[in-house]
Amino acid sequence: MIKGATLLRKRVGIIIILVIVLIVSLMFFLIYTRQDRFRSMFKENLEESFSDMTGADVSIRAISGNPFKKIIFKGLRFDFGKYSLDFDIARLEYSLFDIMSGKKSATDKIETVMTLGKGSLRLENNALISRQIKGKIRLRQGKIILDKITFRVFDQLLSYIEGEIITESRPYRLKLSIEAGPFFDKDKPLLEKIRIGVRGSLDNLNVRGKIERPSVKDIHFNSYLIYEKGVLNIGSRLGIEAEKGNINHIISMDTEFDTEKAAFNTVLIPNNGRIFINGDYSKWGTVKADIKNRHLKICGFDFSNIVYLIGKVVFKRGSFSHFLIDIDTEASIFNYYPIDEVASSFLIDKQSIRVIYLKIGNIVAASGNFNIKPPRKAQVKINFSDFNLEKPFLISDKENLGISGKLSGEILINGLLSKPNVGIKFVVDDGHFDVIDYDTMSINGDGTWPYLRIYDSRIVYGDSSLTLSGEVDIRQIRGKDFLENIMISTDSNTIKWEGWDITKVDEKDEFSLKKMLSGGVRVGYKTYMGDETKYNIDQPRDEFQLEYDLLDDESIFEFRAKEDEEFLGFRKRYSF
Repeated sequence: MIKGATLLRKRVGIIIILVIVLIVSLMFFLIYTRQDRFRSMFKENLEESFSDMTGADVSIRAISGNPFKKIIFKGLRFDFGKYSLDFDIARLEYSLFDIMSGKKSATDKIETVMTLGKGSLRLENNALISRQIKGKIRLRQGKIILDKITFRVFDQLLSYIEGEIITESRPYRLKLSIEAGPFFDKDKPLLEKIRIGVRGSLDNLNVRGKIERPSVKDIHFNSYLIYEKGVLNIGSRLGIEAEKGNINHIISMDTEFDTEKAAFNTVLIPNNGRIFINGDYSKWGTVKADIKNRHLKICGFDFSNIVYLIGKVVFKRGSFSHFLIDIDTEASIFNYYPIDEVASSFLIDKQSIRVIYLKIGNIVAASGNFNIKPPRKAQVKINFSDFNLEKPFLISDKENLGISGKLSGEILINGLLSKPNVGIKFVVDDGHFDVIDYDTMSINGDGTWPYLRIYDSRIVYGDSSLTLSGEVDIRQIRGKDFLENIMISTDSNTIKWEGWDITKVDEKDEFSLKKMLSGGVRVGYKTYMGDETKYNIDQPRDEFQLEYDLLDDESIFEFRAKEDEEFLGFRKRYSF
C-alpha cells in the first residue's frame, strides 16, 4: 500500500513538471512568434514617449536583439528642427521579456535608462558639428538626466556634459556642468581645461566658469543670457585670478542678437578703450563683422583702427573641413601716428593654420603654414620692401639704438617650431648703424634657432667697405652683447667688436676705434682705408693710442705710437 502511494506521488510530480515545462515552452513560443509585434508596438510607444519628454520628433529605425537580452535600438533620431541628434546605436537597460512579464512597462514611469553610442549633432543643412557622442541618459517623468555625455566639437575639443533638463516646465530649465579638454593636443596646449556651469530657464540663463591655462593664472567668466521676443541679450565679465581669491577685471561684453535679422551688436569694454562690433550671420556658415577699436591701451601704447572680418566655416560631405578668416584694417593709428594697414587671409583646419597672405602696406608680405599637432612645424616666408628702420622707434616713442635706412629682403623659417632653421637676406640703403654711415649694408645669414651665422655680409660707404662675419644669438637682439661675436674686417686688419667705440670714416678715409677699459684706461687704434688703386706718396700711417685719465677732471696721461714716431706726455683739459 505504501509502495503504491509512493509510486503515485512520483507520477504526479512528473506530470506537474511536464505541465510546467509545457507552459514555459508555450510562453517562450508565444514570445518568439509574437516578438515582431511586440517590437513594433514597443517602438511606437517609445517614439511617442520620447517625443513627449524631449519636444523633438523622435524616430527609431529598428529594434533588435534577443527577447531575453537588453533592447538595442538602431538609428535613434531626435529632430529639433534647426538641428538633430542621431545615434547609430542605443541600448535600454531591460529586455522585451521584462516588459511582457510585467517586470517593466514599455515606458517605465519611474525611470528609463538608456546608453547611447556613436552619436552626432547635425544642423538642418546636414553639416556635422559634433560626433563621437556617447554616454548614458535617464528619462524620467518631466526630466532628462545626462550622465556624463562625452563629445567632440569639430573633432578637436573633447568635452563632457552632465546634469539635468527639466522638461515639465516651459521653457525648459537647465542645470548642467560642462568640461572641455585642451585645444588640439595635450602636448603644450593653448589651455588645460574649461569648466562651465549653466543654470536657469532657456530664456534666462546664467553661465559661470573658468579657463585653466598652463603655467599662468586662470581666467574666470560670468555671463547671463536673456531671450525675449526674438532678441537675445548676452552680458559677460572676464577677469583673472588675483591674491586672496579676488578677480581682477580684464574685459566686459554686452551683445544683442536679433534672431529674425540674423544680426548682432557688441560692445567690449577693456580696462582702457572701447571696441564696437556690428555683425551679420544671415548667410549660413558665414559671419561678417565690422570692428571699431577706439584708444585701446596695448602694453602702454594707444591704438585705434577699424577691422573688417569675414569668417566662414566650410563643410565637405557634411563634415567639418576648415575655417576661412579674412581680416583687413582701415584708419590704423598707433600712438597717434598713422601706420600701414593690414590685409590678411587664414585657413584653419584640423591639422594646421595656413597664412594664405599677410600684408602690411607695401612694405611687408608674409605667407606660411603652422602645424597644430605634433610634430609642430612651420614653413614661413616674410618679404620686406623699403622698410624704414627708424619707423618702429618713431611710432613707439622709444630711443633709437642708432639704426636707420631702408631695408629690403626676406626671412625664411622652416622646421620644428621649437628649433626652426632660419635664413635671412637683407639689403639696407642710405643709413647708419650706430656711428657708422653707409651707402649699402648687405646681411646674409643662416642657422638654427636661436643662433644665426653671418656670412658674405658687408657695409659699404663710398669707396670703403667693411666685411662682417660671425654668429649672433637672436634672443639677445636687444642686449648689449648682441654683436659680441661679430668680426669686422677692413682692407688691412680684422677686429672683434666687443664694445669698441667706432668713429665714422671721414673725408681723409680715417677709421678710428676706441675702447674704455677699467680704472680710467682707454685704448685706441687709428687706421686708414685708402683706395689702393690711387698713387699717394704721403699715405697716412696707422697709430696706436693709450690714455690714462688721472681722475682729477683735468689731466690725462697719454701715449701714442706709430711707425718711426712715438709720443709720451700729459694732456690738460680746461673748462671755460
